Amino acid sequence: MENNNNMGELKAQNQNKKQVRLFYCMECEELAAKVAAQSQLITLQSINWRNFDDGFPNLFINNAHDIRGQHVAFLASFSSPSVIFEQLSVIYNLPRLFVASFTLVLPFFPTGSFERMEEEGDVATAFTMARILSNIPISRGGPTSLVIYDIHALQKVLVAHGAAKVSAYVTHGVFPKRSWERFTPKNDEGSEKGFAFFWITDSCPHTVKAIGNRAPFEVLSLAGSIADALQI
Repeated sequence: MENNNNMGELKAQNQNKKQVRLFYCMECEELAAKVAAQSQLITLQSINWRNFDDGFPNLFINNAHDIRGQHVAFLASFSSPSVIFEQLSVIYNLPRLFVASFTLVLPFFPTGSFERMEEEGDVATAFTMARILSNIPISRGGPTSLVIYDIHALQKVLVAHGAAKVSAYVTHGVFPKRSWERFTPKNDEGSEKGFAFFWITDSCPHTVKAIGNRAPFEVLSLAGSIADALQI
């Protein structure tokens, strides 16, 4: 009887959770697979990311008719200006396909550090991006839910004296111009002269692919956290 009760409780819990159709950009294919592996309630959906001869996007949402009335999400990566337009084109279109709700997961908000105007003439691109995301069309379920991890934080705690080993953690390992190479051991240099561990998340797919299994980097996946956020 106890086993039957447990099964009944699990079924009731699943009935209260959302079945989510998850689309993703090409950069986030690996992370999307990890997210889907976290829950049977998350199903991956695909998009044909093509281009016309002039380089502009030629996009197609596969099986668009199947997502009517469904809870839909999109896993984005705005890693460079060149990929933002094609993803925004999809992001603006998905809520219009009669979906029950739409969630945008943007782990790393790339313009987050450009929110201040120091002098007349400065362009606060963070505000521009915020306006763009604020104007995503509403779905049948209402406004878009936006999931972002740590928009921007300037503080970082450093141990200056007396530590036998020093490690570091950043949410978003951007490392422009392969600056991550400055933290890898050189020649016979060991971890005692650098970071013992440097933890990052997989919010920036390009960096994850670049560092591979190189010490001292270790990647902590956001997959479980994203899967939970899709149930909110």
